[in-house]
Amino acid sequence: MVVDNIAGMAGGGISLQDTVLANISNNTIANNDSTATAGAAFAPNSPNLSTPQPAGIVSRAHSTLLYNTIGAGTGYKLEFSNPTLFNNIVWHNRSFYWAIDNTTDPATFGLVPNIGAGQPAVYSDLAVLGTSNPAHQLSPRYSLLTDLTGYGGASNITGDPMFVSEYTNGDQGQTIQQPELTTSIATAPAFDEGGNFLDVRFGPHTPTGDYHLNAGSPALATGTMQSGVPTTDYDGDTRPISSPDIGADERN
Repeated sequence: MVVDNIAGMAGGGISLQDTVLANISNNTIANNDSTATAGAAFAPNSPNLSTPQPAGIVSRAHSTLLYNTIGAGTGYKLEFSNPTLFNNIVWHNRSFYWAIDNTTDPATFGLVPNIGAGQPAVYSDLAVLGTSNPAHQLSPRYSLLTDLTGYGGASNITGDPMFVSEYTNGDQGQTIQQPELTTSIATAPAFDEGGNFLDVRFGPHTPTGDYHLNAGSPALATGTMQSGVPTTDYDGDTRPISSPDIGADERN
């Protein structure tokens, strides 16, 4: 399970670069955030506004050296890391950006959207970055996604996966009330090492999420059994030989 992580750039859940023949199957990748607070998220000479980054599974263009090394005619000479993706829950991975509002006195700053102020979350589950063709995209199959736009196909589905108890990242001092969806991640300007522009502080310090599936989840028995599917789940429970559950948990 890849849940409740935060990245300063893209790919709060999984980030791929120079990766060939990757297989991402039967994972639960949920409630990860990308804050766009690393230096690379800001345009040159524009420290007041960052560019929002995708948050769930993000693939980047291969380096020139790797691309030139991959043999033509092998079927793998692609411009970007293109993993085999099936039986995954990729759900509610949030994309933020950082902004300073100089129209107020004093100026205000923080992540946008401001979840604590009631602004709705922006979800960005799947993306390919840095290729010459902006239409490049990942190819999930038999997966449960936040949004099927561009990823419909015949096998992908959407809908609340019905986790036993989930939470989202928020204020350091928040008290978890499941599901916790209403507190904000805190940021503060802090020039430091590694090209980072901001410090990001988030909580809770004692997370209590449970990403197993409840009865009635649309992920139940809607996956596919094929080469690469793990024979056991997150808990070591055996998966059936046909129609496994989507995600890391096999509900028995």
